[in-house]
Amino acid sequence: MRSSTGGVGAWIRYGNPLEPGELDFAIAHYRAAILQPWETEAAARLKEARPDMTVLAYRCLSSTRDFEPDSMRASGLSYREARRRGWLAKRDNGDLVEWSTYPGHFQARVWDPGYRRRWVEEVCQATADTAFDGIMADNDVFDDYYGLNLPLEDIADTAALRAELNIFVDQVGAGLNGVGKILIPNVAEARRE
Repeated sequence: MRSSTGGVGAWIRYGNPLEPGELDFAIAHYRAAILQPWETEAAARLKEARPDMTVLAYRCLSSTRDFEPDSMRASGLSYREARRRGWLAKRDNGDLVEWSTYPGHFQARVWDPGYRRRWVEEVCQATADTAFDGIMADNDVFDDYYGLNLPLEDIADTAALRAELNIFVDQVGAGLNGVGKILIPNVAEARRE
């Protein structure tokens, strides 16, 4: 199916494998699609049928997930790599910081220049040669939405975390632009202001 017209909404994909007919429905009804980053064939099909559709890969800026296999990972970096390199956030007592509302999601040290550099490198490399127009970077947190209970090691409060995420988002955008892709950040809970 090839179309140059379509709806006005956005399709955000989470979870289960694609069902028969979902792509055809999206082609006919949506102007944008956010897919999981491993759904590269679906992204290619959408762009083939609808070159005008913005197709983004979902990526989490702020967490690594201990349950994600490397081949199907929404986090920018794997839990194993982040842990091995010391890029998981810790409390002052040394405990890792698991999100209270999302079990298995661990806060990454988004303030660490090494983490940010490696995240940008990994995500740009994974996205560059795909049909994705870029990424939707989720969890650029506005507040303590995930029960981090600040302070953490090296981060005193939400203002400090926000400042670091602002730097990170700029770095991600520059990296993606450098490989011909775009960034759309999702600032969780920013609707409140």
